Amino acid sequence: MGGHTLFSPPKKPSRFRMVEAHTQHEFERLDPTRRGYLTINDIAYHPEPLTGLHSTHINFQNISTLYHMNKSKSGVFSFAEVNSFLQLCCDFPKFEISDPSSPPLTSLDALFMLDFSHQIEKRGTSSFVNWMKMLACEGQPAPTQDNIQYLLFPQVRVIYKLLDIQGTSLLSFEEFASLLLASAVEKSHPLPSDVNDCVPIAAIDSFLAAYAESYVKTIAHFGLVLTPPQKEQLKRFIPLR
Repeated sequence: MGGHTLFSPPKKPSRFRMVEAHTQHEFERLDPTRRGYLTINDIAYHPEPLTGLHSTHINFQNISTLYHMNKSKSGVFSFAEVNSFLQLCCDFPKFEISDPSSPPLTSLDALFMLDFSHQIEKRGTSSFVNWMKMLACEGQPAPTQDNIQYLLFPQVRVIYKLLDIQGTSLLSFEEFASLLLASAVEKSHPLPSDVNDCVPIAAIDSFLAAYAESYVKTIAHFGLVLTPPQKEQLKRFIPLR
């Protein structure tokens, strides 16, 4: 009788398997109803939000971090996206960037900030604006009434927290929402007649586009103080001037 040779698939590296197991555990914990994806509230604002493997520090409330992780720009985060992102965070060279003009940054912080700026320059602000609305609406289109799209205050609050409006502008959420509504009135953007505590999409779009443009200009003007070896490490992942 002829023998049969069994070929086993190549084993994944142990670190890869560890990260994959961690991602699986996090999905089971944060997605108990098995939707197959995580939302911004699962990742950043759950009582026990998403974590990286072991001691890898990741700020999941940082807009550039989330933008890098959500490759599909769908506003929700698939298992493949989260797993790939956590793999990167484990494998990426670790070093600290000391910039006299800002608090110290990790190499991951720098990667996400520079990639965020690069993608906005490449794709235009509209890509960021649309993604932020999908993120705030957990992957769903913005609600519509009277042919007017709008975001409810809880969705606007997601934008307020992710862009750290309180930290950068010292505005309370109520003040921020009032400014958006005042802008809508000034520019004659209509509000839906029967919906309270909402902001028309046109006002949200204008604010987010201005934010994205300001972010790119700030990175271009101030940049990051990188040593030649640090720049070479980052250039493996993102184009640098």
